[in-house]
Amino acid sequence: MNNFIKVLVCNYLTIGTALFLTLSLSLSSCAQSTGNPVAATITAEDLKSSIDQGYTGVILDVRTPKEVANGVLPNAIVIDFQGADFKSELSKLDKNQPYTVYCHAGGRSSKTKALMMEMGFTTVTDYTGGFSEWSQKQYPLVPAKP
Repeated sequence: MNNFIKVLVCNYLTIGTALFLTLSLSLSSCAQSTGNPVAATITAEDLKSSIDQGYTGVILDVRTPKEVANGVLPNAIVIDFQGADFKSELSKLDKNQPYTVYCHAGGRSSKTKALMMEMGFTTVTDYTGGFSEWSQKQYPLVPAKP
Protein backbone atom coordinates (compact mmCIF):
# COMPACT_ATOMS: atom_id res chain seq x y z
CA MET A 1 0.00 0.00 0.00
CA ASN A 2 1.59 3.30 -0.98
CA ASN A 3 1.96 6.21 1.46
CA PHE A 4 -0.80 8.28 -0.18
CA ILE A 5 -3.37 5.53 0.39
CA LYS A 6 -2.10 4.96 3.95
CA VAL A 7 -2.57 8.66 4.72
CA LEU A 8 -6.10 8.57 3.26
CA VAL A 9 -7.00 5.44 5.18
CA CYS A 10 -5.57 6.80 8.43
CA ASN A 11 -7.39 10.10 8.03
CA TYR A 12 -10.80 8.69 7.11
CA LEU A 13 -11.22 5.46 9.11
CA THR A 14 -14.08 5.31 11.57
CA ILE A 15 -14.05 2.91 14.46
CA GLY A 16 -16.92 0.39 14.44
CA THR A 17 -18.03 -1.78 17.34
CA ALA A 18 -16.89 -5.12 15.97
CA LEU A 19 -13.68 -3.76 14.44
CA PHE A 20 -12.33 -1.53 17.19
CA LEU A 21 -9.56 -3.88 18.28
CA THR A 22 -8.36 -4.52 14.73
CA LEU A 23 -8.58 -0.88 13.75
CA SER A 24 -6.84 0.27 16.90
CA LEU A 25 -3.83 -1.85 16.02
CA SER A 26 -4.01 -0.81 12.35
CA LEU A 27 -4.32 2.86 13.19
CA SER A 28 -1.31 2.62 15.44
CA SER A 29 0.61 1.18 12.51
CA CYS A 30 -0.67 3.93 10.20
CA ALA A 31 0.29 6.62 12.69
CA GLN A 32 3.79 5.23 12.90
CA SER A 33 4.23 4.86 9.15
CA THR A 34 2.74 8.23 8.14
CA GLY A 35 3.70 10.26 11.18
CA ASN A 36 0.04 11.28 11.65
CA PRO A 37 -1.23 10.82 15.20
CA VAL A 38 -4.67 9.29 15.71
CA ALA A 39 -7.11 10.61 18.33
CA ALA A 40 -10.64 9.29 18.68
CA THR A 41 -13.47 8.68 21.12
CA ILE A 42 -15.13 5.39 22.01
CA THR A 43 -18.45 4.32 23.54
CA ALA A 44 -18.91 2.02 26.53
CA GLU A 45 -20.24 -0.75 24.30
CA ASP A 46 -17.29 -0.52 21.91
CA LEU A 47 -14.75 -0.46 24.72
CA LYS A 48 -16.33 -3.44 26.49
CA SER A 49 -16.40 -5.36 23.21
CA SER A 50 -12.77 -4.50 22.64
CA ILE A 51 -11.78 -5.65 26.13
CA ASP A 52 -13.81 -8.85 25.69
CA GLN A 53 -11.90 -9.50 22.44
CA GLY A 54 -8.52 -9.15 24.16
CA TYR A 55 -7.63 -5.46 23.68
CA THR A 56 -3.85 -5.22 23.70
CA GLY A 57 -3.56 -1.46 24.14
CA VAL A 58 -3.23 0.34 27.46
CA ILE A 59 -6.31 1.40 29.42
CA LEU A 60 -5.39 4.52 31.40
CA ASP A 61 -7.49 5.64 34.37
CA VAL A 62 -6.80 9.28 35.30
CA ARG A 63 -9.06 9.48 38.37
CA THR A 64 -7.94 10.35 41.90
CA PRO A 65 -6.95 7.67 44.45
CA LYS A 66 -10.25 8.22 46.29
CA GLU A 67 -12.20 7.56 43.06
CA VAL A 68 -10.05 4.58 42.12
CA ALA A 69 -10.89 2.95 45.48
CA ASN A 70 -14.29 2.13 43.90
CA GLY A 71 -12.60 -0.07 41.28
CA VAL A 72 -11.15 0.30 37.80
CA LEU A 73 -11.78 -1.13 34.35
CA PRO A 74 -10.05 -4.49 33.76
CA ASN A 75 -6.29 -4.17 33.14
CA ALA A 76 -6.28 -0.40 33.71
CA ILE A 77 -3.23 1.46 34.90
CA VAL A 78 -3.79 4.53 37.07
CA ILE A 79 -2.14 7.94 36.88
CA ASP A 80 -3.83 10.63 38.98
CA PHE A 81 -4.74 13.61 36.78
CA GLN A 82 -4.57 15.85 39.85
CA GLY A 83 -1.21 14.47 41.00
CA ALA A 84 1.78 16.82 40.99
CA ASP A 85 3.74 14.31 38.87
CA PHE A 86 0.97 13.65 36.31
CA LYS A 87 2.82 14.93 33.22
CA SER A 88 6.05 13.30 34.37
CA GLU A 89 4.28 9.95 34.79
CA LEU A 90 2.71 10.26 31.32
CA SER A 91 6.14 10.93 29.82
CA LYS A 92 7.34 7.53 31.09
CA LEU A 93 4.75 5.69 28.95
CA ASP A 94 5.52 4.18 25.53
CA LYS A 95 4.29 6.76 23.01
CA ASN A 96 3.81 4.11 20.31
CA GLN A 97 1.31 2.00 22.27
CA PRO A 98 -2.41 2.59 21.67
CA TYR A 99 -4.09 4.12 24.76
CA THR A 100 -7.71 4.35 25.86
CA VAL A 101 -8.12 7.02 28.54
CA TYR A 102 -11.00 7.42 30.97
CA CYS A 103 -11.94 9.34 34.12
CA HIS A 104 -15.21 9.69 36.03
CA ALA A 105 -17.32 11.39 33.35
CA GLY A 106 -15.10 12.48 30.46
CA GLY A 107 -13.63 15.89 31.34
CA ARG A 108 -10.18 14.86 32.59
CA SER A 109 -9.84 12.10 30.00
CA SER A 110 -10.48 14.60 27.19
CA LYS A 111 -7.80 16.93 28.59
CA THR A 112 -5.45 13.97 29.02
CA LYS A 113 -6.00 12.87 25.41
CA ALA A 114 -5.13 16.37 24.17
CA LEU A 115 -2.02 16.49 26.38
CA MET A 116 -0.87 13.05 25.25
CA MET A 117 -1.26 14.04 21.59
CA GLU A 118 0.80 17.20 22.27
CA MET A 119 3.44 14.99 23.91
CA GLY A 120 3.73 12.86 20.77
CA PHE A 121 1.64 9.80 21.58
CA THR A 122 0.54 8.16 18.34
CA THR A 123 -2.88 6.66 19.21
CA VAL A 124 -5.07 7.96 22.03
CA THR A 125 -8.77 7.13 22.38
CA ASP A 126 -11.00 8.90 24.90
CA TYR A 127 -13.73 6.88 26.59
CA THR A 128 -15.99 9.86 27.25
CA GLY A 129 -18.67 8.06 29.29
CA GLY A 130 -16.14 7.31 31.99
CA PHE A 131 -16.40 5.28 35.15
CA SER A 132 -19.89 6.56 35.94
CA GLU A 133 -21.36 5.22 32.68
CA TRP A 134 -19.34 1.98 32.90
CA SER A 135 -20.57 1.24 36.42
CA GLN A 136 -24.17 2.20 35.55
CA LYS A 137 -24.10 -0.42 32.82
CA GLN A 138 -22.78 -2.87 35.42
CA TYR A 139 -19.78 -3.74 33.27
CA PRO A 140 -16.89 -5.53 35.01
CA LEU A 141 -14.73 -3.66 37.50
CA VAL A 142 -11.64 -4.85 39.35
CA PRO A 143 -9.68 -3.53 42.33
CA ALA A 144 -6.93 -1.07 41.38
CA LYS A 145 -3.42 -2.48 41.34
CA PRO A 146 -1.26 -0.99 44.12
